[in-house]
Amino acid sequence: MARIHEMARLYPSSRSAVLPALWAIQDELAYLPAWSLEVVATELGLLPADVEAVSSFYSMYFNHQPGRH
Repeated sequence: MARIHEMARLYPSSRSAVLPALWAIQDELAYLPAWSLEVVATELGLLPADVEAVSSFYSMYFNHQPGRH
């Protein structure tokens, strides 16, 4: 995920890059699969639990694949 790595460089701390990184993944996949949270955590040097806490706190992030209808 080159976009996440690039975002990590743009923000002053890795924690401040979590929201845009999650948004970029959701923009590409339409939701945030569990493996994507691991990728964000690894790329930003954070704990997976911290990234999951952010994704579950905000209602703008979808942790389940949306329905087709």
